[in-house]
Amino acid sequence: MKKLLLTLVFVATTLIANDVMKESMHKMEMGLDKIQKGYLYNSKALITEGLDDIYEGNKLFKNTDMKQYLPENRQHMLNRSLRHSETIDKNQAAMKNAVLQNKLYQALDYQAEIVKACAACHGVVRSW
Repeated sequence: MKKLLLTLVFVATTLIANDVMKESMHKMEMGLDKIQKGYLYNSKALITEGLDDIYEGNKLFKNTDMKQYLPENRQHMLNRSLRHSETIDKNQAAMKNAVLQNKLYQALDYQAEIVKACAACHGVVRSW
């Protein structure tokens, strides 16, 4: 009975963690989408909304047990994923500041750094 209960708790925890990670990635994806649309439709409000989504998604990401998503042969790379997450935060804040100051071309440089950090983290997790 105890083993069954522990197994159920473990499975429930894993499912919840998976949902959090999916929500995190979805928020960041939607944020990048909104930023792109904001540039296409000349909407600073949409760009900043997208940046807020990225911030919220990245916050969820940092609050999960990331190690469980790393392949076994890459468990030692957890710190690298955390650094990429910090890079996203830093560039998200800088981009938002640039947008609010109407420096939209400079903001694109920060957007590129955000996407590079996302791709670099995915490289760790997915063994690209």
